[in-house]
Amino acid sequence: QCEKLSQEKVRIISHLLYDGTVFKTGYHHIARYINCSKELIDQFVSDIEKVYGIKRYNLFIGENKGKIHYKVTFTSKEMYNDLLKYLPTFSTSNVKLKLPKIIVNSKPKIQLEVIRAFWEDEGSISYKGRLCADLKSKNIIYQLLDFHKIFNIYGKLCCYKDKTGRTYKLCVHKNKENLTKFYDLKIFHKSRVSKGYILARKRSMF
Repeated sequence: QCEKLSQEKVRIISHLLYDGTVFKTGYHHIARYINCSKELIDQFVSDIEKVYGIKRYNLFIGENKGKIHYKVTFTSKEMYNDLLKYLPTFSTSNVKLKLPKIIVNSKPKIQLEVIRAFWEDEGSISYKGRLCADLKSKNIIYQLLDFHKIFNIYGKLCCYKDKTGRTYKLCVHKNKENLTKFYDLKIFHKSRVSKGYILARKRSMF
């Protein structure tokens, strides 16, 4: 049985699920997180050190068509084995994947960290204030929709297909109440816009 989740550990699990990967190659056990926000990368590194005591990591900074991204990689068998206690895979393309009961039945402050990581990694906000986020997993996107309702944030789901397969989109209703909730709960506090004419600006500015 997994121990009680801390906010740091649930952030690690969530970021690896949305914008990261956990895998084994040969004798190496890898956990990797990619994001265009240095603030989120720094937070992830700090959380890993606090939860697992790991200080050594590899940081890669890349650029493609003016878009800068950071990729941080940790190698630890102990961390790898611990993470798999919570999820059997960190691929949201797996149709059977669901958030574990320990997260689903957790306190609101833990569920809020899952929501924050989701929007920080997968979300977007238009200059007109439209909030949307995409995910491959049908099960998890519905679980996340329930989490949003706990905080009185309401939206709708739709589905579309592209070359990578079926994807689910959660769009929060565009109104002052939802935008205020996002601001007050600091849901976009550390994330940055990854493309477009407002590239690299903080999403929380909108």
